[in-house]
Amino acid sequence: MTLKYFWMSTAVATMIAGGALAQDTATPETGVASGGADTAVIAPKFMSLEEMTVGDMIGTFVYDPEGERISEIDYVISGAGGPEVVLGIGGFLGLGEYTVALPLTDFKLGEDGLSLRLDTDKETLKTYPEFDESMAENLPAETSIGTLLTQAGDSSSMTTEEGAAESDAATDEPATDDATQTEEGDMTDEGTTEGETTEETTTQ
Repeated sequence: MTLKYFWMSTAVATMIAGGALAQDTATPETGVASGGADTAVIAPKFMSLEEMTVGDMIGTFVYDPEGERISEIDYVISGAGGPEVVLGIGGFLGLGEYTVALPLTDFKLGEDGLSLRLDTDKETLKTYPEFDESMAENLPAETSIGTLLTQAGDSSSMTTEEGAAESDAATDEPATDDATQTEEGDMTDEGTTEGETTEETTTQ
């Protein structure tokens, strides 16, 4: 009788140990799965364009005011008037696209922090001059969009000041000519008066 209970106890202990071992073996797998979920890549969400880089903007979708997708960004380049963004509109797999280049300052960050917005639509953009992208050279991926926007603002300010200076210069020149003509006219009048006085004296 005692031996029977001994074997039964041994069997129960073996079963309990086996269950515990199985649990220990399964635990790491659960931990890996959990760890994988925790380390999943989450798309970045930006609060402003200034936080982005050129690399962040490339491939970003652009939408019109109605929320319709226009295109995705192909390049961010240094244009003649400042930084520009190049879009390929329409087409299929890059073929038949109508390519335009727009000032970087035309773009706004979408509410989701992952897309961009324009105050125009696709059809209107197709009326813009087409951009030849054969010579387009993307700015370095690490270039800060905030820096580019600052440069664009400085360029705009300089252009405005230069225009104002030219306008002032153009306004001053006629005023100087008028003054010169007036002075010359006064001198001529005075000379004529003096001449007439001299003639009268001689006659007398």
